[in-house]
Amino acid sequence: MEELSLNKRQSTIFYKGFGIIEAVVGITLASILLTAFMTLTVQTFEINRANINELKANMYLKELMEVAKDLEQSKDWSVITGYPCSYSLYQACHPEISGGKWTLVPDKESFDNNMYRSLTIADVYRSQLAFPNEIVTSGGTFDPNTKKIIGEIRWNDGSHYPMTLETYIYNYNTP
Repeated sequence: MEELSLNKRQSTIFYKGFGIIEAVVGITLASILLTAFMTLTVQTFEINRANINELKANMYLKELMEVAKDLEQSKDWSVITGYPCSYSLYQACHPEISGGKWTLVPDKESFDNNMYRSLTIADVYRSQLAFPNEIVTSGGTFDPNTKKIIGEIRWNDGSHYPMTLETYIYNYNTP
């Protein structure tokens, strides 16, 4: 029996410092996992903030296109043809309500302290004025009743790529 207790004593002596090693390894693994988790959490918040900004910008850009469609439906085509925002002259404008209707005001519109939006209007050329008439990028015949609307959102700090949306509007009120 003494041998058995001797073996127990030897095994107890053998494992005496093992608890400290386990604690050090456990703390090291916990700190590595905690650091990784905190880094992931910070990146998640940054991505979330960027997505919120892009979502807002997308909504503001769509609002520009809705204004363009509203101008298309108005009976006053001179708001479009007398535009202060020519794409060919690199002049931007933004919409404002004046006298209960939309008007185009020169220069870009700044908002949210970090971004601005602008609207430009480009002339449209067609392969021919009679049907079938396709819009062409070069050459062709000028179509006075169709305009290309280009809406753009840019960030002041350059943190995102610019967002652009294009549409065409047509003067339905031509005689």
